[in-house]
Amino acid sequence: MVALKKGWREGCRPYIGLDGCHLKSVHKGQLLSAVGIDGNNGIYPVAGAVVEVESRETWTWFLEFLREDLDIHHSTHYTFMSDKQKGLEQAIKELFPEAAHRNCVRYLHNNFKLDGHQGLELKRKLWAIARSYTMNQFRDALEDMKKISVSGWQWCMDKPAQHWSKSHFHPKFKCDILLNNHSESFNKNILPARKKPILSCLEDIRATTMLRLANRRQSGPNWRCNVGPRIEKQLRKNAELSHEYRVISSSNNIFEIQGRGVACASGVVAAHSVSLDAKTCTCKGWDISGVPCGHAVATIHYKGMRPDDFVREYFTKDTYMKPYEPLFFSNSWSGTVGQDTYTTSKITTHADLL
Repeated sequence: MVALKKGWREGCRPYIGLDGCHLKSVHKGQLLSAVGIDGNNGIYPVAGAVVEVESRETWTWFLEFLREDLDIHHSTHYTFMSDKQKGLEQAIKELFPEAAHRNCVRYLHNNFKLDGHQGLELKRKLWAIARSYTMNQFRDALEDMKKISVSGWQWCMDKPAQHWSKSHFHPKFKCDILLNNHSESFNKNILPARKKPILSCLEDIRATTMLRLANRRQSGPNWRCNVGPRIEKQLRKNAELSHEYRVISSSNNIFEIQGRGVACASGVVAAHSVSLDAKTCTCKGWDISGVPCGHAVATIHYKGMRPDDFVREYFTKDTYMKPYEPLFFSNSWSGTVGQDTYTTSKITTHADLL
């Protein structure tokens, strides 16, 4: 997986979404996939493998190849996202013991409902806990849950917060994603391929991936600013929130932000500290996501500067282009299905799928 390996390591955050989906041809089986996120929060396929069934054994086999091919020697620098597929959690703990492991909150909410905690209000409380950036917000959201459902509160307490609440995410990953949408979107995009025989399926995935990389390689230079359209949209949304705030200068690059923010209780004046040099805010939104929060955008506008100049390096145009610079080669491509290795002609890349 030469091209995708090189691209992922050089331009994507140390984040991998893991998922499995059913093949629908006469041969059946499962396609296990690893998906990264590019600088525009888009899908970046990393690797995939066809197995007979989804189990701890097959996930371990897949992740062993992934660890070797991506040169992951110190797992503390990586985070994985999953829907807690059968055997996957145990495989991650075994092979990447120091890595962060997030659980898709949509999956957790489905289990939350199955355990008897149904209703829109409980759903909102659960998501409020997940979306909390600070420990104070996290504790307040838990108390709100406890007021309407003690059993719901206990259910949340039994789930380690580092797996599903932003308040416990490490800022080094610059990723505040709570859903495994990228993996699910990848599975949906390859649905036509999943209906074909295995070799045709893998060839379709390869061709789709090659086209995706080519399109992104062409679109990146045409961005209107230093960040991609999705990040630009997020900055505009944060800019709307920035109108709620008043900026008070403490020093040339450190500011206090006051105002009635949407994340604050009614009638309560928020006070946060923003450091432009360190690219941090005490609300933790900028720290964890890597994109300036509303408080930071207010400060940046106050200084007469552009918010897109203050995103972390993962989101800049130059970094975005790095995953799409490696080119697929001609001739043949080798891959793995179960324990068998094969080579097909007319496939124009090296082993970009396991």
